[in-house]
Amino acid sequence: MKNDLTVLNIIAANKWKRPIYFTMPYDDLGFQNYLRKDGLAYRLVPVENPTVNTEKMYGLIMDPKKWGYGNANLHSVYYDEINRSQLLEIRKADLQLAFDLIFKNRKDDARKILEHDDKMILQENLPYGMTSRNNNHDRVSLGFLEACYRVDAKELAAKVSASVKKDLQQQQKYYASLDGDKQANLQYENSTVQNLLSALNEMEQQFGGKNKNKIQQQ
Repeated sequence: MKNDLTVLNIIAANKWKRPIYFTMPYDDLGFQNYLRKDGLAYRLVPVENPTVNTEKMYGLIMDPKKWGYGNANLHSVYYDEINRSQLLEIRKADLQLAFDLIFKNRKDDARKILEHDDKMILQENLPYGMTSRNNNHDRVSLGFLEACYRVDAKELAAKVSASVKKDLQQQQKYYASLDGDKQANLQYENSTVQNLLSALNEMEQQFGGKNKNKIQQQ
């Protein structure tokens, strides 16, 4: 397609003189193994490499002058749907780095990233549990929860789990309150909630251990 030829032409003409970035993991032309996450963007590099530029991202995220959270660390800030999705993208980037650090056996650094994210995005501004399109918000929070378990951040894990569980249970009650026709029309959404609740419960059983009761009570 012409758009693909345009991308290839830009890369060929550039001759690696300037960095080329994509806003998402662009793999239509086989670039997947040559994209490296540098912050919120993906840099095209001429050699196969890890998907995350670990040291650069860690430095960016922990530097308040370079990595912003849109004042989400301040009380009583309102975020509309668009801003919530943008904040969620920042959280996803934090989470991706956290898992990268976990896989590299740097759990202390991963815990710092997760705790930093929690500090900079207050629950009152962006709860961990929140209804969204395709439940994407709760999906991201479940990934955040798994990372918390893996770095033994017990208090943060309890906080995330309680928020997500509350939201999913509220959705479950809503679908159950509908009449037969409406329930049938929303069967996919309802089944998604059930699957996420099952994943949450399995995660608690796998990682929660002695903290399981504490998490459920909260």
